[in-house]
Amino acid sequence: MNVSIDNMADAIMKELNAWEGEVVVATKRDVEKTAEQCRQDIMANAPGDGKYKKSWKKKLSYSSAKENRYTVYSTKYQLTHLLEYGHEKWIYGYYTGGRVKAFPHIRPAEIKAEQNLIAELRRDI
Repeated sequence: MNVSIDNMADAIMKELNAWEGEVVVATKRDVEKTAEQCRQDIMANAPGDGKYKKSWKKKLSYSSAKENRYTVYSTKYQLTHLLEYGHEKWIYGYYTGGRVKAFPHIRPAEIKAEQNLIAELRRDI
C-alpha cells in the first residue's frame, strides 16, 4: 500500500484505530474468561461441599465501550473472611480458647487469575 507523505498521519491513525478495536475485543473476552476461571478455582478449593462452595458467582460490575469489569463474589459473604484466615473459637459470646484452621481459597485463586490474565493478554495482543 503506497501512501503519500501528506496522508501518512491519517493512514497511521486508521491502522491504530483498527488495532485498538481488536485489542478491546480481546481484552474484554480475556477478562470474562479469567473471571469465570477464578470463580471455578475458588469453588474447587473452597472447604466443604455444601452451600458455601456453590455460592460463588460472577457478575459484570462495569461495562463501557473499552472495558468490562467483573466481580467474583459469594452470596455467603459472612463466611469468606472466617474461612480464608481462620478465627478464634467463641461460643455464645465467650472465648473458648484456640483457633479454627484457615482454608486459603480466595487469595490463591486471585493470584492465579492475575497471572493467567497477563499471559492471555500477552498472547492475544
